[in-house]
Amino acid sequence: MNRQHCVSILHVIAILLSICPVDAAEDPTLKKVGAIPPEVIAVQTGGEWSTDLVGGYYRIVITSYGFEHVHNEAYIQWIADNEGKVSVISTAHFDSPMYSFNIGEWGKTQSGTTEFLISAVHTYAITNETIRFKLGKPGKFTYDISPVEHAQPGNATDAATSGPHR
Repeated sequence: MNRQHCVSILHVIAILLSICPVDAAEDPTLKKVGAIPPEVIAVQTGGEWSTDLVGGYYRIVITSYGFEHVHNEAYIQWIADNEGKVSVISTAHFDSPMYSFNIGEWGKTQSGTTEFLISAVHTYAITNETIRFKLGKPGKFTYDISPVEHAQPGNATDAATSGPHR
């Protein structure tokens, strides 16, 4: 092996060492991110809530399970932001019968209530539906599930399943 060949190999080794992943023990943020379960496929934050003592924002966490009939679960979290100290105040689980979710979007009702809409497919019935979460104070939410229908004149429907969070 000649000197030029050895220098090239050393350059390659130096480049590889410079792009090696950082050890999680050395980077606290990487350690936190590494602790996120692989079932978590989406996280979205938005909206705002408040009580007499504290306020903050909402976070929706979507997880994915299954193989042939993949389904998702949704978790709603109330995140308090108290002068820069951020903490989870409450977490609620949406029990879905067997839905596959698309990424949702934030909105507000006419009365000012924060809502989160998810387009969903029921994995057994193969129906397209919209799940509308109406979010309230920590731990409280209601939801409506409505079929997605193609607009046709005179084909209005009031069919929906709804319920409060237990």
